[in-house]
Amino acid sequence: MDIEIIRTRRKTIGGYVKDGKITVRAPLRARKQDIELFLKKYEARLYEIAQLQLKEQEKARQEGIITRKDADELKIKAKEFFPDRVKYYADILGVSYKKITIRLMNSRWGSCTSEGNLCFNCLLMLTPKRVCESVIAHELCHRIYMNHSKDFYALLLRIFPDYYQQDKWLKTEGKLLLKRIEK
Repeated sequence: MDIEIIRTRRKTIGGYVKDGKITVRAPLRARKQDIELFLKKYEARLYEIAQLQLKEQEKARQEGIITRKDADELKIKAKEFFPDRVKYYADILGVSYKKITIRLMNSRWGSCTSEGNLCFNCLLMLTPKRVCESVIAHELCHRIYMNHSKDFYALLLRIFPDYYQQDKWLKTEGKLLLKRIEK
């Protein structure tokens, strides 16, 4: 497996894996020995992560690619589903909201602006209903707390007690959904 080394105006050596490819970023003046030492120390872990990512990509491919056409169909379903559920949780919280937008997003499940505009990933239509509702509740809690503080999570757990269980599903199974998006 290739390892790309990029020299930048940074102070430390760091590495990451994306799409199964290992990249090491090093300061412009870093010595070759220091980069080799970094690789010796972290290479096994970086390869392990790369292999895991490649397996996830393969599993996602086996599940089937989500095309733009598929996403358009999911958006139609989402536009029927979200308004009622958003209203339900907004009423529980006693908050208002403005516009609901449905998009295909590569890395996020939802967002809430300070003006009260909500955006949801159409891929949520491929998740269990409870997972989808956990994202709605999460975003609406931002109408009270525009952060992820202890108070935010206390409020979220009060209206959605099994939030962490649904969030765990998104972090495992949901990650595979995002990998299925047509590039």
